[in-house]
Amino acid sequence: MIKEKERLAGILMHITSLPSIYGIGDMGDCSRSFIDFLAESGMSMWQILPLGPTGYGDSPYAPRSSFAGNELLISLEPLLNQGLLDEDEAKLTEGFSQTKTEYGKVISTKIPLLLKAASRFISSGAEKQEFENFCKTNSFWLDDYCLFMVISRSFNDQRWNSAWPLDLGIRKAEALKEYSQKHSDEILQWAVLQYWFDTQWKQIKKYANSKKIRIIGDIPIFVAPDSADAWAQIDLLKADSMGHFTAFSGVPPDIFSTKGQFWGNPVYDWDRNKATGYRWWKQRIARQLELCDILRIDHFRGFESYWEIPAGKTDAVIGKWEPAPGAAFFREMEESFPQMQIVAEDLGFTTDKVIQMLKETGFPGMKIAQDGYRVTVNGSLDLDNPSLPSNYPYNCIAYPGTHDNDTINGWFLSQNDEIKKLIAKHYNLIDPTDEAGIAICQDILDSNAHYAVIQMQDILGLSSDARMNTPATCSDRNWSWRMKPGILDSDLSMKIHECLNHSGRLEH
Repeated sequence: MIKEKERLAGILMHITSLPSIYGIGDMGDCSRSFIDFLAESGMSMWQILPLGPTGYGDSPYAPRSSFAGNELLISLEPLLNQGLLDEDEAKLTEGFSQTKTEYGKVISTKIPLLLKAASRFISSGAEKQEFENFCKTNSFWLDDYCLFMVISRSFNDQRWNSAWPLDLGIRKAEALKEYSQKHSDEILQWAVLQYWFDTQWKQIKKYANSKKIRIIGDIPIFVAPDSADAWAQIDLLKADSMGHFTAFSGVPPDIFSTKGQFWGNPVYDWDRNKATGYRWWKQRIARQLELCDILRIDHFRGFESYWEIPAGKTDAVIGKWEPAPGAAFFREMEESFPQMQIVAEDLGFTTDKVIQMLKETGFPGMKIAQDGYRVTVNGSLDLDNPSLPSNYPYNCIAYPGTHDNDTINGWFLSQNDEIKKLIAKHYNLIDPTDEAGIAICQDILDSNAHYAVIQMQDILGLSSDARMNTPATCSDRNWSWRMKPGILDSDLSMKIHECLNHSGRLEH
């Protein structure tokens, strides 16, 4: 139950960014230490990025499954303690960078270790009943995902609708049965990895909740084309009988891009989804609500209408707006999940219909402070800008920037002198270069917003080098930032606690 006019604060920090000796943040001691830090600082929320297994490009917003967890986040420590791995095997992960996730090296090292440990787990018969119960409860997605991963790896991760044998690509029952029987051991190993992910994450969530920390999860609206979802639920997407998508998602040209953006995700056949009673969507949301306390829905406006680009075209200019189910979809979800807490990513191009949909649902929208500092025609700061922290309504979630933005310090340094001077004047800053980021973050905390969430990079005052992602680019810098070990000390938690106390955001 939400308290009347409570105002809470949290930190945005994906698990991959946590310090760990294994090349990537995981669901082990590093997660528990971060939760301890959040609690000591007076924070009430931990916001993460989508938890799904990543594919090409390493983006958590293009997962291989909408239900599975990212195997790279599995902590090796419990496997060592159970004797499923030995110290020499675990040492193969030594020597990785401590300031970035080197996905190629981590994948090529950690996945074989996990599969080896899974084989030993199966042979040992340990936790047999618990594992079987997990497989039975989650069979509606688990069976397809594990089979998908085994087939995909056997064809060097090439696309299922172009490089796989046709009978497997279009899911001929006899071909799937024969392949499953032949590769049953490998399929079972991937099921073990998902059992470990599920077990470890739920332990982390339980620990967070025991410290009065709520997890804000994240759900991408579209599925990745190279995913178990697209393969197994092809009838819910716009596609032909051979598994070829007939339309793709994107955004039209706008002030940010004269060419728009071609995302390449297949789009939903909403009529078909509705005819099933949105069964797959209800399963998807139910799964996510097992893993988090509050759910952020990415590209919320896509539920009102979405930009559809015909197959064979990669130019986002060649597209059209297509209707989506709108607020009626969320009313149906709320009937199934009356206690669900949702925040809506309503950024970018919007319309009166999108605003009305947000109003009808009652979900908090997002506010980004980096959009709040604009100049009027007479050269002053626009004090009526709705993105300026002093203008935030209560029913919103406010950020200096998200994973798709520059850090607040990097953003400030990239502004022209006029904007810098106006911000310095607005906050009465003596040294804007050092003080602007702090002032903006404190202004967000002082605002009326229900939720105020600060990126960890902004808490630490880092520059553009620590940016998490630059949209519409494919670079090994994206999604790779990691926090250096030893930074989270009592002095920092005390400073944060003082800021939250000043803003009235300590939960009592």
